[in-house]
Amino acid sequence: MKGRKPLPDNIHTLEKGKLYGEVAERVEKTPKQKKTMKPRCPQRLTKAQRREWRFYANILKNYSMFTVANAPVLELLAVNTVQYKECLDKVQSTGMLIKSPNGFPIYNPYWTAMNKIEDKILKCLSELGLSSTGLARIGSLVAGSQKKKSEMETLID
Repeated sequence: MKGRKPLPDNIHTLEKGKLYGEVAERVEKTPKQKKTMKPRCPQRLTKAQRREWRFYANILKNYSMFTVANAPVLELLAVNTVQYKECLDKVQSTGMLIKSPNGFPIYNPYWTAMNKIEDKILKCLSELGLSSTGLARIGSLVAGSQKKKSEMETLID
């Protein structure tokens, strides 16, 4: 079946408040966690990769999207970010163009690798919902739900 990927349940709840129809049925049928499972930082990562993993994990925690299901993508994102920074350091030290053994200028291989890693990082960010449009949408949803709560509190008082 073609079409957009379904949104996570917590995003639907933020958008709509109360769920109806197929979405409500899907949320009801979704197995609930008996206890909250938080992913742990993999030990196989280097120190720099762990630092990036924790950075992105904190961002996901702020948006209540830090789950075990996101752990593999989070690991890829941390590894790719560290590789990107290493390539960036090499490009800054040697330049975007270098001389080939024949004496002709060519693009630095680190520059090419950096561009490919950048694409991987953007895919991981969009998969986690951390792209610029995804964050803007989540931020507006959270602000809207907080505004509704404050309006309800003033009505109750």
